Formats: sequence, C-alpha cells, structure tokens
Amino acid sequence: DVINQSTNPLTIADSTNAGNGIGGGSAILRTMNSAVTIQRSILWQPGRTSLSRSGGSITTQYVDASENASLGGPSAAYTFEPRFIDPEHGDYGLRVGSGAIDFAPSTVTGNERDAYGQSRNVDLPVKANNAGPRDLGALERQSLSPMVLNADFDFSDRRLWTRFGGEWDGTQNGSGGSGSGSWKYSASGLSTTRVVLGQQCIHLPGPGSYRLNGHGRTSSGTIATRDAAVLAWEFRTSGTETCNVGSPTTLGELTVGFGTSWSQAASPAVIDVAPADWTPTSSITVNLVGVDAGIVGPPNIGINVWFDGITLDVTSFDDVIFRNGFESN
Repeated sequence: DVINQSTNPLTIADSTNAGNGIGGGSAILRTMNSAVTIQRSILWQPGRTSLSRSGGSITTQYVDASENASLGGPSAAYTFEPRFIDPEHGDYGLRVGSGAIDFAPSTVTGNERDAYGQSRNVDLPVKANNAGPRDLGALERQSLSPMVLNADFDFSDRRLWTRFGGEWDGTQNGSGGSGSGSWKYSASGLSTTRVVLGQQCIHLPGPGSYRLNGHGRTSSGTIATRDAAVLAWEFRTSGTETCNVGSPTTLGELTVGFGTSWSQAASPAVIDVAPADWTPTSSITVNLVGVDAGIVGPPNIGINVWFDGITLDVTSFDDVIFRNGFESN
C-alpha cells in the first residue's frame, strides 16, 4: 500500500499517485473506519485497487483513477488515460492533450501553487474547461507549448519518439544550445528513396488551426545526390491512445531541409481541425522522413539527413484574423 491509514480522517487533494511499486493486488490506499476524501487528484496504478477500506466513508470530487469501483464507481470518479509526459523518467506532468487539464473548479482556498511552486488555475486556450481551469494532480500545466516532446532531441536516447532508424548526433543542431544534438540518418546502397526515421503521437487539446514546422538539413545540394528532410503528418479524428487506429482523416508533407545548411520551411504546414472533427482522442502523428530527391537509382541510392527543433502550435479559429484571406473592414 502507498498509504495505510487507520481511524483518523484522510484527505488527499491536488495529488498524483502513480508509478509506485505495489506488490500483488494491493490497494493504493488502505483505511479502517476513516472518513476518506479525495479531491482533484490522479490515482493511476493500473491493475491495482484504488481504495481498500473497512468501515468509514468515501467522498470523491474531480478524481481520475485507473480503478474507480472502490471509489464509488464512474458516477464518483472518472477513468481516462491521464497522459503523463514521461513517466518512464519520472515526469508526471500532463501532456497537452490530457483530459486532466482544465478539469476542476478554481475555488480552492489556501492552495494556489502546485508541487513545483507554479501557479494553479491556469486556463489554457483551445482546451475547453470541464468544471473550471484547475488541472487534476500535483502539477499544473502552464502553457500549451511544447506540444512536441523532446522536440530538440536533447537526449541521446531520442526518448519520447518511436525510433525506426538513424542516431543521435551531438555535433549538429539546428535549434537549442550548442551540443544539444539532432537526429541524423545516413545510409547508402539503398533500394528505396524514402526512409521513416521516427514518429511521435500528439493528442490535441481541442479544435483549432495547428501549424507544424521544424529544422532540417542534408549533406549535399547537387542535382544527382540531393536529399530532403521531410515532416510527414497524419491527422486522425479518433486514433485512440496509440494515434494509429484507422486511416488518417487528412495527411500531408512539409519539406524542412533541402541543402547543406540548417533551414526551416518558409511556411509551416497548416492543419485545420474543426470542432466537428475533434474528439478526446484526436491526434497528429509526426513522421521524420529522409527522402532521396536526386537522379541516382537503386542500388546506389543514398540518404543523408538531419532533423531538429520540431514545433507544433495552435490558435483557435477565432484568433486567426485573416483565415480566408480577406481583410476585415
């Protein structure tokens, strides 16, 4: 058990309980003859009972739990994937598409800071409030950015991306500080002109106009050996937690690097997600793709590309002044 409480009242508020080593089928909380109150918290230990109690009472308010039957069922506690940022490395902050963001009322006295001392009740744009602007759990998300995680490839293990090919290169970077690194792919003698290096699934906070861009470069700009660093994206209205169920609703590509110097696309890819097309499992999957755009064919195809600084941002449609190209009078 993470918390074993006897007889005295127990209140858990604005807390995250997840990633703990709990043996067998033990409960997260165990109480006896206690009045238990759980508020604005996340209890996420899949396969474990949330509360084991003998006597006493249970009151829940704005709770997300991996098991809710012991808390009074779905009418008392919700059960939805909290979408932590990087639980494998101890980061239990909330990803931008987490349903726990802007979920609870702001009327809380004497608890205006989260576990890191950051402001509570941060009302994020685009994300619709449930009962108010306060996030569930110990950590309040302060802004929509960054939507892409490990966007500058600051970690040599390229964490938070699904990796298919290439390697981390600490000698090259198109964004971030010197030595922050980039994602490199270099190969010759290929029989294909396209190689997918990696991808990331990004659940969307709400409907809006999303803009995708990034930095890229290649090793040659000659006509014969020219390569391209390309971001291929797929939007799914409902791709589930894995982002890949069913065919994409829309898709496209954006070339971000087409020469030996680091560059960005002059204009980002614009992905409009209308209110009718957004669901809690709407997502954009970003793929890093190396493309041989030269005139040499197999088996002499070579691809040499780097990626860095992948960005995704959003504005609500109300904030886009010239959406249709017309100036207002």
